Amino acid sequence: WLSRAEVAKLLWYCWTAREIQKGVPTQKRHLRHLVPYILTGVYTGSRSARIYQASFDFDEARPHVDLDEGVYYRKPAAAGAVRIPGRLLAHMKRWRRGCYRLDAKGNYVMGAPARFLVEYRGRPVNPRKAMSNALVAVFGPVHPFVAHTMRHTCATWMLRDRVSVNDVAAYLSMTREMVERVYGHHHPDSHKAAGDVFQQARHGSPTVSRRFEGQEGG
Repeated sequence: WLSRAEVAKLLWYCWTAREIQKGVPTQKRHLRHLVPYILTGVYTGSRSARIYQASFDFDEARPHVDLDEGVYYRKPAAAGAVRIPGRLLAHMKRWRRGCYRLDAKGNYVMGAPARFLVEYRGRPVNPRKAMSNALVAVFGPVHPFVAHTMRHTCATWMLRDRVSVNDVAAYLSMTREMVERVYGHHHPDSHKAAGDVFQQARHGSPTVSRRFEGQEGG
């Protein structure tokens, strides 16, 4: 999982990076489409395909981002719906509006409102390869991160902020058992009850047997 500082560093790189052609930086900001992917993953913990396949326009075959109701339907059906956090919703509304983005020739132009959450040259795109390249550029050739790391990051942050296991499971559309097994150790209260036994119970008190009192070594 990524720290907040690492997420900020990754976002900044994706926003400012320029495509290199023949060793010369161009004006093409070829990684900006990763910003919606990263922020949506970190804020909602959604699986990779649920993010890059999502559409702002209702399509029964795709996940749907309903900006009017503030609900992200991560599956084509109503199952897996999640309330979009306020900060992310504000970003999504900006992404939806007409803005400068790459056209078919690789130039930045003012275009029509975006149709897809992760859009490159007007089409939805799987960002796995671009994300892999960005992660190497930011964190070096040896790092533990992948595109799915955004989901891990969301789960970890929530648990470290003391969100209950049940709420995390519901938010991520994951079983409680899975949350506890994979992420539970990140919660500050993890194993707290077991640890308290040694503070409260007589048999857990750190005493020294009288048999060894006054003896050195041993």
